[in-house]
Formats: sequence, C-alpha cells, structure tokens
Amino acid sequence: MTQEPVPVVPASTPELYQRYSLVVAGKGTNTTIRSNQENHVLFLNRYIQDTEVAHLFKNAKVVVYPYISATQSGVLTLAFYFGTPILASDVPFFKEMIEGGKNGMLFQNGDENDLKKVLMNILNSDTSDMTRFEKDYYSEHYTKGAQRSALLDIYRQLI
Repeated sequence: MTQEPVPVVPASTPELYQRYSLVVAGKGTNTTIRSNQENHVLFLNRYIQDTEVAHLFKNAKVVVYPYISATQSGVLTLAFYFGTPILASDVPFFKEMIEGGKNGMLFQNGDENDLKKVLMNILNSDTSDMTRFEKDYYSEHYTKGAQRSALLDIYRQLI
C-alpha cells in the first residue's frame, strides 16, 4: 500500500496532543511531516514483532490508515480481529470494506481538516458497537471455519 505524506496531527488540534499519543509503527520510508509536538509522537520505524502488533492494536483508541491507495485487506483484518476502531481514507477499497460507520469511519483522502474532524468524532464517540461489529465481521469472513466454508462453496460451484 502507498502512503502519502500527511501531517502527524494538525497543528491546530492541541486537544489531541493533550489527551492522546500518536504511534507511527512499521518499517518504511518515514515521509511523515514532523511536528513540534514530538513528545506525544512515538516513531517505531522498524519491523514490528507479532507480539508488538497485538499490544499496539489492543491499546489503541483508534487506528488511522491515511493511504492514497489500497488493494488488500490485511491491515483492516488486524483491526477487525482486535476490535480496534478504524479511521481510513476514502480510497475505493476502504470504501468497499468500511460499512457506513459500522466497522470504521472514513475521511476525505488528502483533506487534513476532514481527518481532524472525523478523528475527533471517533475519539469522542462510544465505539463499542463498532468494535463488536468488527469482531463479528472477522468471525464471519476470516476465521479458519469461515475461510474453509468459502473455499468449499467455490469448489462446489466448480464441480
């Protein structure tokens, strides 16, 4: 997936800095615009171990995917599995996967003000229904049983 440089958190959002920390995790080219509020930003620009992934998702208030394009669901399934609320850019793939606020929220790709608005909305909302829906979605589509059933259905259609 490709990620365009986006501000870590809009500078005009001190309430985010006062209440939350931002973790930017994963090995790659760090094109994130640095903020003068660095004491609330943790960059883990390295390979993230499986145990660390679990810790990050379990302890996140929200996971943000500011991608400019997406073609696979791997990052979403992690959030679904852990029941972590999702905020994603409105690129076509995410628009297909995020069901009207049930399993996440979308912001306008490249629009910093919309990102800020929707982020504040999700942070100030009760997300318990969203996390429940995510976990149910994961169970229906990604567990071994669900995948086995889907593959058997495909096989039956072929014979």
